Amino acid sequence: MLRPESRRANRRNASAPGPQSYGPDFYQPDGYTPAAGFEADDGYEPDDSNEPDDGNEPGDDGGPGRHAGRPRRGRGRSGRIRRIFRLRTVRVILALIAVFILWVAFSVGQALTAPGGGSTSTRLAEWARDHYLGPVVTFGEWISYSPPKTGGKPSFSLAAPVGATPAKAYKDTHGFVPYIPPKLSSPAGKALPGEGVWRVLETVKGYPAIFGTFLRPSAVYSSYVAGIVSMDQRLVRFQLRPGAEDPGPGHWKAATWLPPRTRRGLLATFNGGFKLDSAGGGFYLNGASRGALVNGAASVVYYRNGTVKIGSWGRELRMTPDVVGVRQNLKLLVDHGKIPATVNQNVLTSWGATLGGGYYVWRSGLGITKSGRIIFAYGPALDVKELASLLHRAGATEALQLDINPAWMSYDYYKAGRHPADPARLAAHPAGQRLPLLPGLQPRLHRGLRPVTTHARATELALTPLAGRARWAVAVLRTARPRQWPKNLLVFAAPLAGASLGRRDGLVYALVAAAAFGFAAVAVYFVNDVADAERDRLHPRKRHRPVASGELPKPHAVVLGVGCALAGLAAGLLIGEQLLIATVAAYLGLSFLYSWRLKQIPVLELLVVASGFLLRVLGGAAATHVPPSGWFLLVCSLGALGVALAKRYSELTGLGAEAIAHRPVMRWYRPAALRLGQIAVGAGMIAAYLAWAASENPEARFWHLISALPLTAALVRFAVLTGRRTAAPVEDLLTRDGPMLACEAAWLALFVAGL
Repeated sequence: MLRPESRRANRRNASAPGPQSYGPDFYQPDGYTPAAGFEADDGYEPDDSNEPDDGNEPGDDGGPGRHAGRPRRGRGRSGRIRRIFRLRTVRVILALIAVFILWVAFSVGQALTAPGGGSTSTRLAEWARDHYLGPVVTFGEWISYSPPKTGGKPSFSLAAPVGATPAKAYKDTHGFVPYIPPKLSSPAGKALPGEGVWRVLETVKGYPAIFGTFLRPSAVYSSYVAGIVSMDQRLVRFQLRPGAEDPGPGHWKAATWLPPRTRRGLLATFNGGFKLDSAGGGFYLNGASRGALVNGAASVVYYRNGTVKIGSWGRELRMTPDVVGVRQNLKLLVDHGKIPATVNQNVLTSWGATLGGGYYVWRSGLGITKSGRIIFAYGPALDVKELASLLHRAGATEALQLDINPAWMSYDYYKAGRHPADPARLAAHPAGQRLPLLPGLQPRLHRGLRPVTTHARATELALTPLAGRARWAVAVLRTARPRQWPKNLLVFAAPLAGASLGRRDGLVYALVAAAAFGFAAVAVYFVNDVADAERDRLHPRKRHRPVASGELPKPHAVVLGVGCALAGLAAGLLIGEQLLIATVAAYLGLSFLYSWRLKQIPVLELLVVASGFLLRVLGGAAATHVPPSGWFLLVCSLGALGVALAKRYSELTGLGAEAIAHRPVMRWYRPAALRLGQIAVGAGMIAAYLAWAASENPEARFWHLISALPLTAALVRFAVLTGRRTAAPVEDLLTRDGPMLACEAAWLALFVAGL
């Protein structure tokens, strides 16, 4: 952002002619007559003849010289294009289009790199459904759908592993009568060895608590296998955990996950249901709720004694003082021991906006037997009726569908082993001891508990070299944090405010500066993840980072970090801008010092975090030769400090005592002080912005002054969002909230209009 006097000086320089060897009256545009043999260009503008033409000799721009008296061709069309782009309306429209494209790219990037399982196509489909494109996704699924293959046999043995204890080995002990489920008949016809035979997965005090078995749900698609689990409520206790994103942060009085070393007694985990906006019901936990509990909706009700019941809300189940949690999802698949005749109908409204209940996809469900046992079933190539039949065959009298599609489901059970507080996942399959119930048939657990370990899992050891390299590349990309890359757009702040991107080197130099800080930031992310790996494993979101989870080895991260740091410095050398090299080096130095020591010093660590934003702005100014004004630097500094304060406030209020375990410096902060600081800094930023706008030239002053209105609205909205004690990253609050995006777009449009 130029000082006012510098902006006026540049305007004078832009309109002044080059070296002149003639007086002002030498050239008379009104009396110009095209020379013989030439036709006048309709777009020729005599006033442009005095503008310097890059690369021409002093006399080439309309004065005496080799081309004096000869009209120059080709300037009419470019002149008209320039006039179009000078229109304020056109610039505002282009700015809005650019904002929309950047927002879409950023939003999609966040969806692709968010923690959790799922392929790229699955994540894109989920993003589309969250942004009102559900019908488009469903249509695409319908076009690309192909039914499962018919015939064949399963790819793995259904027999119990060698050494597994058969269910029938358990007998009455000390007056406790274990419930041994009867063998299940196969819907596919003649049973394969081990099919339908229950085996014990977990015991409690020597009693069988969890049983598991396999069944082929169809005689037509006989190569597909579903897993079924029976859980004895006399020996196990159920807990409802809120999802990190859905229902999201709230006063649930329960963490979204169980950190390592706090999992003593953990027996099993399984997936939840649909997102609440598609579930046809609500979510209730410990007095807080998200959405309304709907009468008639299929519901899983959690009680204070650790038991659960399944049924229709408002009929069998109602709110009582003993209820601690309710999860509603669609309608009942099995009702009073019967499967509704219309179970494969009304699929979009009853069983999920996939291809429909009659189509064969991954599905999961939960039921309860007459004796109170809880049945979980899931598998591939299931229509709704087959899922209901599996639950009913296992004894369920009331049952509901949970989630659909492979990325969103799993059943994992655990053994304490040598670390009772951090049990390891085990398998019902002899090929490996770190597999889910259905081996090799589904991706990672989504929105649930995953053990965090640096050891390779059996499924990873079995990957082909090409698949292993692909997983490594994905881990590298996730560590590079594409969701954070939009921060580097701050390098365009100074050249945009100074209207210098139109210079021959303005845009190119700004892009190089953005790339330089992009590489430098990625280098910091790699090194920081290595330094914070142990603490990240205790964080509900950061535990998924590849270095913390063991997907990316620490030596690899260090080497990549060094390479990216060198690339960032080399970008400055490429364009020969010493100041850009200095700002990138300062950014790297402060960031590495922060990772090593400064993050442990209260207040100072806030200033270092804020300096990362400010150095990007200074780097863009240095690369494009735009001298920033004092007011401009003050606005940027206060804005960066406000974001840093908001990040700390969100961490402290969202994580509570766990925030100190993750970031020890948090013990020195208090929520009230951070909140007050955020509000004060925001007020100071608006005051500085108004002072800068008032110092602008008259043409831009009006637009920049009124642009303070949407900027103020954005800061107020930001304060409201951070005040909700959310665990979501601050970056998400700036880019995913509709009112916030509207304020940002309005501010940018008014700001560009004044350039």
